[in-house]
Amino acid sequence: MRSFQRWTPRYVYDRTRDILVGSRDKSWIPTTAYAGVLLITTLVAYSSPDYNFDLFGYMAAVESARDPDSIKIHSAVYRAAQGGMPRAKFEENVTATAFRRDLAQNPFHFAEQIPFYSVRPLYVELILLLHRLGLGVIKATRLVSALSLLGLGIVVFLWTRVYLDSFRSAVLAGTFVLTPPFLNLGRYATPDSLATFALVLALYLVFEMQRTAVPLGILCVSLFIRTDNLLVLVGVVGYLTLIARSPVRVPLRGAIVLVSLSLATVLAINQLAGTYSWSLLVHHTLIEKVVNPSEVRIPFSLPEYSRALRFCLGQVLGSGALLIFTFIGTACCMALPSSHRMKGLLHLALGLSVLRLLLFPLAQDRFFVWAYAVVVMALAAMLARFGEAQPLVNLGLSVERTEPQNHAAPLSQGTGLLRDARSRL
Repeated sequence: MRSFQRWTPRYVYDRTRDILVGSRDKSWIPTTAYAGVLLITTLVAYSSPDYNFDLFGYMAAVESARDPDSIKIHSAVYRAAQGGMPRAKFEENVTATAFRRDLAQNPFHFAEQIPFYSVRPLYVELILLLHRLGLGVIKATRLVSALSLLGLGIVVFLWTRVYLDSFRSAVLAGTFVLTPPFLNLGRYATPDSLATFALVLALYLVFEMQRTAVPLGILCVSLFIRTDNLLVLVGVVGYLTLIARSPVRVPLRGAIVLVSLSLATVLAINQLAGTYSWSLLVHHTLIEKVVNPSEVRIPFSLPEYSRALRFCLGQVLGSGALLIFTFIGTACCMALPSSHRMKGLLHLALGLSVLRLLLFPLAQDRFFVWAYAVVVMALAAMLARFGEAQPLVNLGLSVERTEPQNHAAPLSQGTGLLRDARSRL
């Protein structure tokens, strides 16, 4: 692992200035324009949140950290939701389905849903901290999602600046932050925005800044935001151990220790949160909602899993963003040389995304925005290669350069011979 002796305040300032402005491109206008677009996107995400039912679950997790009484939790959550969201949204979350109507009337069934959400302890503790500082729970969830979106947009621009000038970086990154998957990520009252920010930041530090200690530490901390980030952590560690070269290569022994500790961390989080089995989670999310998950046992069923996969396939085919980014990623993978680091990262993102869909067949964009960001970086790398390409060389054509012949010497020699012949006559 590389030392941090270079990370002085002056080095950080010079490095940031070079990335934002560039050594050859001194124009600050594209960077300022992108900052304006990103800021507007962040404000839109904060001012127009998506009041989904997950908000009730995370509010309950926050309240349970203060008081474990089920009746008090139920009363506090529904009272805060009624006063903190539009009336139409509140009625939708309370009466839209039989499952929601049951939870609105039964505090004990509502309390049984908490382990689905308390399994994100760092996110819950962050919301609780903001709440203790005087911010309402609903506003706290909106603030965390919006600020995480802002940080994600900054990292995306810094990453594109590695390959492109400020104008093309602003256009490419600005287009990405205006896409619905990016904007909606900041509108959800979930830890997905914060988790995505952590993942993209770690990948940027590994693949572009050539660091290992800090990004692996970020990935370990992200397990407390979303435990399924374990897939990305294992994938990155595997890449750094088996494929990457020095100075970011991780020794096999260190990789085994890190993965083992990460797996133990996830198991401990699940145990402390009292989370339910994987089969029950799949059934509850994709097949049928369970009002009393702590009282039932749902074993693994192959027909039920096949039904979940069919549902997931329908989501994939109906998701425009997922198909578009997959197409762009495939094109970039074909265009980039096998030795390019972004090609390896594209393979990693694709493999981890497919594995996640197989383990938990739910194809929602909020789980894959980090992979979409990787596709954007690969596109930036491909555009950089095309910009530097020499057309004649790439097409296999060549122009032979011949030295100009000196006709003056033979002409002067001929003139001298003619003069000698005249003198003889």
